[in-house]
Amino acid sequence: MRDVLLARVTTQPKNSLFDISLANWQQAGLLAPSIVRVHKLATIAKSRVMKRLGTLTSSDRQQVAPAFRQIAGSW
Repeated sequence: MRDVLLARVTTQPKNSLFDISLANWQQAGLLAPSIVRVHKLATIAKSRVMKRLGTLTSSDRQQVAPAFRQIAGSW
């Protein structure tokens, strides 16, 4: 069984260096301006994912990636 790594996406204001504002939240398919909380990660079985709520644009992925690499490097 394969797992999926998830980061929390929220509409709550930024409050850490690991909260990344999404510039293209509408293009991502999200309903409101959103923040990715890279330091709030979880894994779940892929079979438990019922639907995809959105997809980050490549420019937003480029903004999230350095923070993710910094978090992953601390493991």
